[in-house]
Amino acid sequence: MQYDHNNKAGNAGDIFKHTALIAALNALPNSSQTFRFVDLFAGYAVNPIMAGNQWQQGIGRIHRQCHNTDNRAIRCYTEWYLSRPTLVGSVYPGSSLIAQDVMSARGQEISLTLYDISAAPIENLRRVYEGCGHAIHHRAADLSDSGVQTANFLFIDPPGLQSDSQPGYPTLEELLAFTVRSADAAAFFWLPISKTDNAHVEMDRLRKHGFSVNEVVWGNQYATGSTIGCVIAYRAPSEGVQQVQDTLDEMFTLTGWETERGASVAHL
Repeated sequence: MQYDHNNKAGNAGDIFKHTALIAALNALPNSSQTFRFVDLFAGYAVNPIMAGNQWQQGIGRIHRQCHNTDNRAIRCYTEWYLSRPTLVGSVYPGSSLIAQDVMSARGQEISLTLYDISAAPIENLRRVYEGCGHAIHHRAADLSDSGVQTANFLFIDPPGLQSDSQPGYPTLEELLAFTVRSADAAAFFWLPISKTDNAHVEMDRLRKHGFSVNEVVWGNQYATGSTIGCVIAYRAPSEGVQQVQDTLDEMFTLTGWETERGASVAHL
């Protein structure tokens, strides 16, 4: 499943994914023990923001409006990563770096376990986290891995799910097996919604596994390729679920998509 997120970094899916991740992490209780964050599809730790890429429909659309919000997660996001008046030439963080920043800001020691099968992201992860003691694996995650079994937080963000056009992608059931193996961990899914997918089948499966499921659709006008929206599913304490929902609602308002035909945000 070779995949490169550089040209998509900071796009419409990322602005919802990463602000919701910040909200989810901030809602977790403090602990004196090391927080173990596992990312099954880690990608890059940092991505270059280059002219012409998909960030223009994501961070490029909202970075000047975010000062108008009181939402804690969104304010952290924009102050930490989008504070430059000109975004081109800067970098955009991957999910693992966001997790490290959030927990470090809370004074919580964090251990990252990161998986990717592509060489370029692995090289980037190793360079950024050199000397930090994190576990970086150039392979797919396995249910028997000790890092998976002892996780406090599972982050699951595949490029897509298995289909006729992408037989090498994982199935949802294969991914849900990780959340069963790490039953005591908080778990966070991000899945794309495409023009041809019946995403409600996957959303029903996630709900049956105890996830709070959220659907964000930005529609054909702002589609990136065939992707017209995303599913964000979260399993954790109820206060975290509410903070994720509030953050998604606020981000949707900031995009201005609430006035666009076909765009919507829903908590299912």
